[in-house]
Amino acid sequence: MSAGLMHLLLAEKHPSAYLNRLPAAWVVINGVTESIDSVFVRTASGFIEERKNITPICFLKMRWHRIWPRVWNKSPIDIDLIKDRLQYLKGRYEWIIAEGAGGLAVPLNDEGYMQ
Repeated sequence: MSAGLMHLLLAEKHPSAYLNRLPAAWVVINGVTESIDSVFVRTASGFIEERKNITPICFLKMRWHRIWPRVWNKSPIDIDLIKDRLQYLKGRYEWIIAEGAGGLAVPLNDEGYMQ
């Protein structure tokens, strides 16, 4: 759905971005680890942006959206990094299509941040 929305927005010349905060599936392309969803959205829509700005967090061991990434990686999710990348995109684009992880009210950390 995100790829289709991005394609339509960009085709109509709306400055639009894609953000996948917590991708769960990754692929290595030419030695670079990429979110499968982000690769698909960029390929289908023509969206161009640095990976670090659209997939700021890379948990390679995460297998299921509903399992907290910190369980697999023994590190908390960097909320400030996500906020920083969102602010960057907001400063450059009119529309932002943001993907989530696992549905509504997924806890992102012990401080009460929910998706």
